[in-house]
Amino acid sequence: MNIDINSIMNKVEKYVTSPTGMAKIARLADIKIQNACEDLVNCIIDNLPDSIRSDLEASASGGSWIGQPVIKGNRFEIDITIPPHLLSRPSLDDSFDGVDNIVRLLNNGYHAKCYVYGYWESKGIYTYSLKDREPLHFMQDAINEYNNRYGLANGCFATLNESKYN
Repeated sequence: MNIDINSIMNKVEKYVTSPTGMAKIARLADIKIQNACEDLVNCIIDNLPDSIRSDLEASASGGSWIGQPVIKGNRFEIDITIPPHLLSRPSLDDSFDGVDNIVRLLNNGYHAKCYVYGYWESKGIYTYSLKDREPLHFMQDAINEYNNRYGLANGCFATLNESKYN
């Protein structure tokens, strides 16, 4: 039995350029992209500090953090965004040169000019703030974990928004 590879390739090309073939490829690509984004969100959740994980974990289900794919050159870009209302805390206030984003604050650390005295809601006490906090770099860890675990396997690599987390 002889197999004509040109004949097979012609049939494949005809199928993938047909409306049916293109629709099936688009559905498979959408599924692969959605799965890759969900894997990244799970890596982020797994790397969050315990103090904020429970607040953010429930909101991540159902793809609510995942933006729409945007084609940029020969690649897709998809924003994974934590809803802003989950990032704020009553104690984080820009009026003291503070950071109004709890994830950025814990990820990047900070050095304040001075202490701030205020009410710590979850503890029910008045206290001074910390003046320094070492960066935890958990967002970078999540990106590295994702790329090492899934990047090569599925051809989707994550990068960190430098303006927010560096």
